[in-house]
Amino acid sequence: LRSKVVFDDLLHAAPTTDKVRYRIRIDEARGTVESGMMQMLESPFAPGERVQFNGKIHLRVNDGEPVAGFLRDLEAALRWTVAVGGLRSSGFGALIDVSFDPLVEADPFVEGTATAPPVASDRLALELKFDRPAIFGRRRIADNLFESEPFATGGAIKGAIAEMAGADAGYALLRKHLSKVVFSHCFVGGAVRPEWWPLSLCAFDRDNVKEVKDLRGVTTAYYLDPETGEAGAFDVDWKSDRWGVVKARHGWPEYRTELRVRTAVEGENRAAAEAELFAWKMIGLKDETNQPLAWHGWVDTGLIDEADRAAVSQQIATLLAEGVGPLGKSKVIATTTMKPETWAPVEQAGEYVVTLQTPALLVDPGRHLAPGKKLGKSDEQTMRTEYADVWKSLSDGSLELVNYFHRVSLTGGDYLNKRFQKDEAIYRPYLMTEAGSLFVLRPVTDEGRKKLDHWARYGLEISKEVAKFYGLPADRKDDWWQRCPYLPENGFGEIRVNAKPRYPLAENK
Repeated sequence: LRSKVVFDDLLHAAPTTDKVRYRIRIDEARGTVESGMMQMLESPFAPGERVQFNGKIHLRVNDGEPVAGFLRDLEAALRWTVAVGGLRSSGFGALIDVSFDPLVEADPFVEGTATAPPVASDRLALELKFDRPAIFGRRRIADNLFESEPFATGGAIKGAIAEMAGADAGYALLRKHLSKVVFSHCFVGGAVRPEWWPLSLCAFDRDNVKEVKDLRGVTTAYYLDPETGEAGAFDVDWKSDRWGVVKARHGWPEYRTELRVRTAVEGENRAAAEAELFAWKMIGLKDETNQPLAWHGWVDTGLIDEADRAAVSQQIATLLAEGVGPLGKSKVIATTTMKPETWAPVEQAGEYVVTLQTPALLVDPGRHLAPGKKLGKSDEQTMRTEYADVWKSLSDGSLELVNYFHRVSLTGGDYLNKRFQKDEAIYRPYLMTEAGSLFVLRPVTDEGRKKLDHWARYGLEISKEVAKFYGLPADRKDDWWQRCPYLPENGFGEIRVNAKPRYPLAENK
């Protein structure tokens, strides 16, 4: 049950010295110093000094689960560790003693941070604050560098909630309905939740003044600056100054990062494994102005039958009040702040601009892009035809596509294949429409606004065509969470409709 155990870093209060030790290598044949073989070692402690490292171990247990046996086994395992750190064969890092403070039977999970759960509400706004730097999986650009996304997925938070509920009889109703509870992604920000910028943003230079325009719904003829005739630049060509303007406009902070380098260890000789060095680039606890970061999201139980909804909402609020964790690769534990949130319906309009806030599983690759298992194509006309069918299918014909700006990417790999598609004869990587993709839609019937209102609250549904392509059985929707990670209930397919930026640009920006 290792996921129930979280180890803090073990830290020493204050090193006693900052001296450097020098070592050399002797040529065995001549008995003299080899050329260029001097080594310098940072030495924060004096030779022979006994130093103490302290930290905490968080253990999540349900009522009645034994703890004493775990602590006994943990102490035995630590005492079997002869030495820690580098250069153990030279006498460094020898382990002398292990001790535990008396067990603190703390409730909540994060000691001293519990708040009384609010009155049960269908929708709760969440604010998470982590106890250490966080790293959440991101598409890698190198095999040995792992960078963090600026969000924790709703699926990750839901998984932590499921672990926390465990087999406790008091949360039986929550476990029964958990697949229908919508957890949004939690975006890293300051006082409020950021927004994802639309891919329709186009930047121009005018006398060294950076300007960004939103080109949603306009034709390609207007991609040229009407004053200078200059072609605009979309986000793939932006430099740091433009990124700074756009991120600030949409509420994304410039946060501090921490690079932590690690290596695999060969079990037999207890040395660093060859070519197994890797690094985590984690998001820190503060932004560049030294203000604490918070991660913002929401949870909604509106899809649960009304008879059980209030009870499930109260159980979620009770669990969240204890904190949430562990989350991400660094196993962070979050304290939570909650408040009821009222849902505002989408207003009637002649056209609707839908901006994806999180990736969505919209496209059926077997419909137009690669029909009949043929070699695929992705020209503009094919994509327009596909998206026209996407929105026609999702809305039951009540909305039609006017224009779009999009980006798609494949996600998959060995883990996702074995975890979610192990029973399928053919492996199909997921073709995701990325956050920021924007669609201009025109209502055909009055039902169009109602559809948009539902999606804006709960996320875009997976169409019957996409479900069929990825092997999701139409008659067992309650089991889809076991077959696909990219469900709206896990925070994917979140949209904003006719959104106006809450963070206006400065003049001439």
